[in-house]
Amino acid sequence: MNTGRGQNKRNWSDEEDRALVETLQEVAIDINWKSEKGWRDGYLVRVEELMAMKVPMAGLKANPHIESRWKYLKRKYHAIADMRASSGFGWDENTKKIQCDKSVYDEWCESHKDARGMWGVSFPHFHALAELMGNDRATGSNAENFAEAIENMGNETNDSMFSASTEEADSVSKPGKRKRSKDSTEKNLISMFDDELGSFMENIDKHLGKLVASESDDMAAKVMEALRQMEGLSGGQVLLAAEILMAEPPKLKVFYHADAELRK
Repeated sequence: MNTGRGQNKRNWSDEEDRALVETLQEVAIDINWKSEKGWRDGYLVRVEELMAMKVPMAGLKANPHIESRWKYLKRKYHAIADMRASSGFGWDENTKKIQCDKSVYDEWCESHKDARGMWGVSFPHFHALAELMGNDRATGSNAENFAEAIENMGNETNDSMFSASTEEADSVSKPGKRKRSKDSTEKNLISMFDDELGSFMENIDKHLGKLVASESDDMAAKVMEALRQMEGLSGGQVLLAAEILMAEPPKLKVFYHADAELRK
């Protein structure tokens, strides 16, 4: 695939893409180049050094080649993630391709330009990129702590109740309208309470859902850091072990209760 503009434009081979993603995985678990807050300055220079050993004849430089391709891969990852989360799209795990009607895809691309060029195109590094950007998601602008979740939940519910109360008052006080009976008013209040209770519970699910996702990403980062400190594990082995532990809570609990000697 081509990427970049002007002098930055070049053809990346499948081997070079694979080397880039593998190298980013290795650098991502090195605390010298990535922390819980994200990538550290100069990390692409380190990627350049390691890639020179994997694909020595490519002549890839941190800037403009690697930086440009990394941005391209991230754009395509987010484009595919958005499609997978939307109705009308599927995902073929074997071919690593988006599955949908061509008409649905074309319509989607009209408002999602980064999705262009992905029809029938395999994107084999989707899951690896998801791992690489998981921690960024937890520490970025979408992260939400417990206090923020409760505050936002309360704000949304209060806004909804204020709107409903205003409508109720207007309907009673406007000239020309008959005053409602006591029984009718009570029924309306009960109905309004039921509606707001339902809205409140929906807000709980939405905001605490964000909180759980954020805490899960934080836990993943801590697991990978603990595994990285164990001798003899390659970058790929660290990622595989972290994936297994995060998927099986009992094993994760045993791992964290074991001392450093038992983890070897």
